[in-house]
Amino acid sequence: MARLFALLILFAYCFGPGPSWARVDDTGGCELTVAWDPYEPYSYADGTDTPVGFDIDAVSKIAEMIGCSLTFVEMEWSDVLTALRNGEADMTIGTGYKQDRAVWSYYSEDYRKEVIGLLIRVGTAAEFAGGSLDNIFKTGLVFGKTTDDSYDRDAIAAFERYPTQALRPVSEEQNIGRLLGGSIDGFLIEVNVAAALIRKLEVRQKLEFHPLTFDAGAYRLQMSKKTVAVELVAQMNEAIQQLKSDGWFARALMKYGVN
Repeated sequence: MARLFALLILFAYCFGPGPSWARVDDTGGCELTVAWDPYEPYSYADGTDTPVGFDIDAVSKIAEMIGCSLTFVEMEWSDVLTALRNGEADMTIGTGYKQDRAVWSYYSEDYRKEVIGLLIRVGTAAEFAGGSLDNIFKTGLVFGKTTDDSYDRDAIAAFERYPTQALRPVSEEQNIGRLLGGSIDGFLIEVNVAAALIRKLEVRQKLEFHPLTFDAGAYRLQMSKKTVAVELVAQMNEAIQQLKSDGWFARALMKYGVN
């Protein structure tokens, strides 16, 4: 009998329900820890205890619809990924799908897009010959890359063909410093993030966009498989579909001046 009981316990441990909905509070609702990094206008601090931005508003609205409360924890982006992988945070916001991370993450349906532009110094556009990144690289110009940015297939191929002309990835703000200092000739950056940084750093008269742009694809919520149940992901997707259909996302983007 004792042996049978032990086998039943082992079976329950191995084949029982997956992770709980992160933490369950006293009312039966769920509590989720959201790891985030500064990425204005999508997520940034404004001097209060709670961050602001389109992604913050979006995840807050989704959580409200499915009966979850949120705790926001600011981290460096690399720490965000580590926390998700280890189950130290439940989710993050505004991420592109990456196949290797899907091993330990769930991804929601997409809820926004990003457009990548080529930021350059004012008055240097004539140096960027050609209508493609590959042709521009042929001129010998040096580019910066941004940590964990997502690029389309053509951009990735161009970076791979000219590895000596692309410096190691750093943050968007560090790349602006590189660009102003002359160590790079341009770098790819999400256009709305660039606009926010240009306002913050007061360099509007020094930087501009080249006409070349890229579609960076769809952005989603990303959740830890260690702490979030797949059933909760399904509820988030239902909420996202509803918010898309009633135009909530479009209205929220306008609030932050996102193109």
